[in-house]
Amino acid sequence: MFKAQDRTINDVTLAHMIKEAHALGLRVLLRPFVDLTDDPGFDTDSVGLGFNEAQWKTWFINYTYFMLDYARLAEDNGVDMFSLGSELLATQQRKNEWTRLANDVRKVYHGPITYQALWDYRSATPITYQAQWDDRLAAPMDSFYLSWWDAVDYISVSFYFKLINKVDPTLQDLEAGWARYIKAFQQLSQKYGKQVIFMEIGYPATSRAIENPGEIYGTLDTNIQARAYQVAFNRLVGQSWLKGMFWFDWEDNVYQGGLCDPRPTPKGKPAENVLRQAFGAPLVQLNNQPPVLPAFSPDHIVSYDLYSAPATQLFNPDASWNVTFSESSIPAYQNQKSLNVKFHPGGAIVAPMKALDTSPYQWLEFYINPSESNPRLNLKIEEVGGMTFEHTYYIDTCLCAEGGKIEANQWTRVLVPLDHFDADKRKLAFLALSMNVEFIDHPIVMSFSNIRLVGLK
Repeated sequence: MFKAQDRTINDVTLAHMIKEAHALGLRVLLRPFVDLTDDPGFDTDSVGLGFNEAQWKTWFINYTYFMLDYARLAEDNGVDMFSLGSELLATQQRKNEWTRLANDVRKVYHGPITYQALWDYRSATPITYQAQWDDRLAAPMDSFYLSWWDAVDYISVSFYFKLINKVDPTLQDLEAGWARYIKAFQQLSQKYGKQVIFMEIGYPATSRAIENPGEIYGTLDTNIQARAYQVAFNRLVGQSWLKGMFWFDWEDNVYQGGLCDPRPTPKGKPAENVLRQAFGAPLVQLNNQPPVLPAFSPDHIVSYDLYSAPATQLFNPDASWNVTFSESSIPAYQNQKSLNVKFHPGGAIVAPMKALDTSPYQWLEFYINPSESNPRLNLKIEEVGGMTFEHTYYIDTCLCAEGGKIEANQWTRVLVPLDHFDADKRKLAFLALSMNVEFIDHPIVMSFSNIRLVGLK
């Protein structure tokens, strides 16, 4: 267990952020989060699966050292609450180790402490993944009944439960969907004599946000997201068992938010004004115009060409799947040949990157001319060492497409920040553009030109 320099904020910067937050009148909860750096296919909820007792002992020794370091930082900087961990599902039944950790943290940090529990979805009875996912509507709340809640001051959970199975639900539908959860968490609070915190709660701006709050599925729908926010305030404000909730999420990213962004952030969407109204802040005027993408001067950038006819052809037919492609002068972008690709459902074109370090670059830029408007492309990378990330950010959103949309049979510039699909500051084995099988059941032809990585000097 270590602090990866390229992915972990340093202690000096973290202390500065805490100071700035306090200066703004905000209270700060510090939640150190352990992530997996080289274990594709698994998440933090899998940490400890298959451990023997010796391995458990070693892991908790390392984890305690890691947490005490941050607990001291929290004490030195007046942090208002400290979290012992987050969604480490496979570890949650280790009562002795967690109790010992809580006692050790209290020796160096003297504010209130908590832990963010995850629902034990592995204990669900359905045998298929989809049925298990659907069963979240009736999630077994007894899996939140940790035997060591008495070691912390507040019970914290991740709330990503489906409220109701209904297309375009009304406020009344959603309020009825909250009833079972309010009752369950009230009972949980009463059993342990502690208030509950929703350490994460949020909804994407999609048509299926209520069915699956933890994932980005369905079509863009900012009104559903706002409705879900409003109902949460309607049902939860004034509940004595609830200490508070943290909305997920709001990043310091100029490409995040706006009326065309399907991700969970409320920034620049009707949900932001629901938040503002709930907390007594002035409402904002929502901007329905797509942002102007930055233009690049050759003198001020560095670039790495993935495809720029006729010199560079890095996309590999042998590594790609469910596609056929060739170079052609029709359609041509700026009198250059283009890369014409016929995507079948689930197809992908792949560019082997040969351990390319993406640190100098901030964007993936390309020009696209599709046979159908607004094609649903995903971006996928594999890091050297085997870590694979798949990003379900569709390039038809106005955050990335010049003019806000991609029209059929005409060229459109697309600019995607690398950090949107976890491709920044990594050594890449490959990069792939893949067709989302959820949205296509027939072949689509697309032409590409000037595919490159771009960074500012």
